[in-house]
Amino acid sequence: MPVIEKEVRSYHIGHISADNSAPYPKESAWIQLIDEDKQHIGKLIFVDMSPLPNNIVHSNNEFDAFYHLDRFNDIVNILRYEKPIGIYFDTDYKRFEIQATREPVGEEES
Repeated sequence: MPVIEKEVRSYHIGHISADNSAPYPKESAWIQLIDEDKQHIGKLIFVDMSPLPNNIVHSNNEFDAFYHLDRFNDIVNILRYEKPIGIYFDTDYKRFEIQATREPVGEEES
């Protein structure tokens, strides 16, 4: 089971306003995740469609992970308030996770 595991060090974020008629799912918002070497890890794509498209792994091991648009604020809050943040992507099953990792027990949120 090949797995991509990385720590997220920064991110780019955006909302899109356009009528995408391309076969690619219409993005409403996106978050590009970046590692400690300032390399793109993958992109979280938020769409207003159901069922969600399948997650994608590209040949360079970057990925596109799809979420419903109503999860956007939840993910942004994880990125803003938790540290450290890690990602886990199972490339066989196309399962993606974003996680607060190694957080001390009883730590108060600031």
